[in-house]
Amino acid sequence: MNTYTRIARIIQYLDQHHVAQPDLATLADHAGLSPFHLHRLFSRWAGITPKDFLQCLTLSHAKALLRRGESVLNAALDAGLSGPSRLHDLCVSLEAASPGELKSGGPEWTITVGFAESPFGICFVGESPRGICHLSFVQSANRRTGTTLIRENWPLARLHWDDSAACRLVRLPFPPTDLLRYPSCFTRLRSWHELSDSCMAGLASCPKRSLDQLWASGCSRWQSCCGTGRRFSGWQRSSGLSHSLPSRDS
Repeated sequence: MNTYTRIARIIQYLDQHHVAQPDLATLADHAGLSPFHLHRLFSRWAGITPKDFLQCLTLSHAKALLRRGESVLNAALDAGLSGPSRLHDLCVSLEAASPGELKSGGPEWTITVGFAESPFGICFVGESPRGICHLSFVQSANRRTGTTLIRENWPLARLHWDDSAACRLVRLPFPPTDLLRYPSCFTRLRSWHELSDSCMAGLASCPKRSLDQLWASGCSRWQSCCGTGRRFSGWQRSSGLSHSLPSRDS
């Protein structure tokens, strides 16, 4: 079994069993690797650790429960967490919002939103009173598309459009140095969070595109993968960095 298949199976396993909150030893046993080896391989291919990836899936599940009207307590327990405090920490870390604020849809918030260029394509960014509350990758700077995206989590918030503010915000998660050894932890988690919402099982069963190609595309949507290798390579050359992403055959 090559590395690509092994990591794809781990992603699929996490997608199917994230409520059980499997630890690194459990994942390593499933992959037939030592915990250290699995952690190193997964981080190299996915750009985040297995624990970080599990957090993304857990948050997606909890958010879906909150949107259906579940209490914060029930959402935390049903997502596999020990209690509301764990869910609160997870939401604040990844969404810059408390579970209660996510559940309410932001009726008292004004979110500054806008588009900005990043090394991985066009970003759509939202900043709430607490911090960056939305980060997604889009094909074009279309305000209707942006509004639809942010309304999924913040249907009641007021939107203030400011592309210059978005450009400023994008410089925070995309630092200019050492970018290809992957972007900041915040960016990796937010990008994988978006990708997990697209259905992570599809990633594990996708035979023609490796994980690095999906990352290079900005982790947008499956149909946006085409042509992004040229954009990524062009930025890589202009940046003067030579680090290459792992290949499917590694």
